[in-house]
Amino acid sequence: CIVLEAFETGRTIESVHQHDTERGQLFHESRALPTRNTMGESYQIVYVLNDVTEKKEAEQTLREYADRLERSNNLKDLFADIMRHDLLNPLGVVKNVFELIEEDLPDKGMDREIAMVKRNIAKIEDLVHSAARFGQVESAKDMEFENRNLKEILEEVVSSLSSEGLKKDMKIMIFEEDYYAETSPFIEDVFSNLITNAIKYSPPGSTIDASCEDLGDKLMISISDRGMGVPDEHKQGIFERFKRVEKGSVKGSGLGLAIVKRVVELHKGDVWVEDRPDGGSTFTFTLPKKRVKDA
Repeated sequence: CIVLEAFETGRTIESVHQHDTERGQLFHESRALPTRNTMGESYQIVYVLNDVTEKKEAEQTLREYADRLERSNNLKDLFADIMRHDLLNPLGVVKNVFELIEEDLPDKGMDREIAMVKRNIAKIEDLVHSAARFGQVESAKDMEFENRNLKEILEEVVSSLSSEGLKKDMKIMIFEEDYYAETSPFIEDVFSNLITNAIKYSPPGSTIDASCEDLGDKLMISISDRGMGVPDEHKQGIFERFKRVEKGSVKGSGLGLAIVKRVVELHKGDVWVEDRPDGGSTFTFTLPKKRVKDA
């Protein structure tokens, strides 16, 4: 009996009781509060009874939501693993077998068909890689942040993409100063996707500019190209999954900019696109210099 316990101990005692009724389960919270006399002794008990059914139902709903959210994140991890292994492995087999078949094909004017098959294999590879990476980014938690030089990260990304730029005789200009920010490994995906897009959508022989500006507690990084630009009606939606603006024969997975947006958001930054005065687009994002932890 909480009344007796409160009287004997001099402490406030609480308990919750569940009752099964015709209307369903009801929950009542009982609270026994002792009052003391001038000698400090308990001489009477105030007993309070509250209906906390709605509170308990809300708590149960929150628990169920948390469980569903955890299962959802586990499914995202599973999806990413399936993408990386169960789909890429057989796709690699298809690619290798096709290359062997291509070597044995007689030259009968099938260059167009062969090129089409190669393009589609590359497209599937790009989609699988992007989807797997997006799954990783979406379910990211407990990320490791460290203070890194953004110039060095960008230089490594540009070096890995140099062959693509050389194919179109393009120049990629990187800011010369060192800028540091606390970032996760996912920040490389931001640079990689933005530079890749700039190469894809810019004309041969053009220049891509990467700049960085110190705004005090954060940095503002911009990647500018000389492409066709992004129509105003697509400037917001282009960062959503599977939203893309087709430009001639250039196509992508539709996930690159969604990855950019998600990674920037994980770093508590913002990302947007603007038109260049002399043509093309400038994709800009901000990064806090110090990691901003969730409240």
